[in-house]
Amino acid sequence: MPQSSHRNVVSFEYLEVRRRHEDHHRIYDAILLRDAYRAEMLMREHVASVKTGLVRSISGRAPSRRR
Repeated sequence: MPQSSHRNVVSFEYLEVRRRHEDHHRIYDAILLRDAYRAEMLMREHVASVKTGLVRSISGRAPSRRR
């Protein structure tokens, strides 16, 4: 079961967190199937998505749901 640290959570939007969690499962599945190309492409997409989310969050364009 893939795990994530709370320190690595960039967005607190439920759908974004859920999508990133699903990314991890797709990457893991590709690794299990020994599909290196797919695992690499999925990981690259995941990292780019997290980077975009981080930039959006830092710039204040991402809505915050913290209370």
